Amino acid sequence: MYYFTCMIIFVTNQQLKELEEAHMLRGELTATQQLTLISSYDDLSQALEGAFFVQECVFEQLEIKQSVFQEVEQIVGKDVILSSSTSCLVPSSVFSTVQNKSRCLVSHPVNPPYYVKLVELVPHPQTTATIMDTTHALMTKVNTPHSIHQISVDLIVIVKIPPVKFFGPLMHLTQHSHPAGDYVFME
Repeated sequence: MYYFTCMIIFVTNQQLKELEEAHMLRGELTATQQLTLISSYDDLSQALEGAFFVQECVFEQLEIKQSVFQEVEQIVGKDVILSSSTSCLVPSSVFSTVQNKSRCLVSHPVNPPYYVKLVELVPHPQTTATIMDTTHALMTKVNTPHSIHQISVDLIVIVKIPPVKFFGPLMHLTQHSHPAGDYVFME
C-alpha cells in the first residue's frame, strides 16, 4: 500500500474519527495515522513544496479555478501535474490561462468516492500521454483502481453512473454534437 502526504483544507480530527466509527474510512490506516499525513499551511508556496501532483477541488466557478491554477503554476516546477476535479467545466476552459497545458487534465472522482472507486480522466487537448498514464497509475495507487480513461478530449461525461460495469462508446453528448469517443473501463 502506498501512502502520500497531502495538504488538505477543512478536514478536522473529529470528521476523520466519525468516518472511522462509521467504518467509512478508506485504507488501512486509523484516523490518527491518517491525520499525521495531512498538513495545513497558510502559505500556498509552503503547501506545494515537493508536490508532484496538484488536485484542485474548489467551487465549480471557472474564474476561481483559473485563478487557482495561475497561482499554482507560478509556484510549482514544470513537471508537476495540474489536475482539476471539475464535473461540469471542460479542460480547455479550466486550463485556458495555464502556460504549460501539456501537464493538465481533469481527474473527476465519482461520488460518493467511498463506495464508487472510479475516476474519470479527461485530458486537455494538449495533455501528453505520459501525464495520462502517470495519473492513472497514481489513482490506482491511492486505492481508486478503476478509471475511465477518455480517449478524446474536452468532454466531461460522468455525473451519475448507472449500475453497470461496462461503458461503451458514448456519442453526441454535447451541444456541438461531436462524438465523445470510446471509454475504457480500466482494471
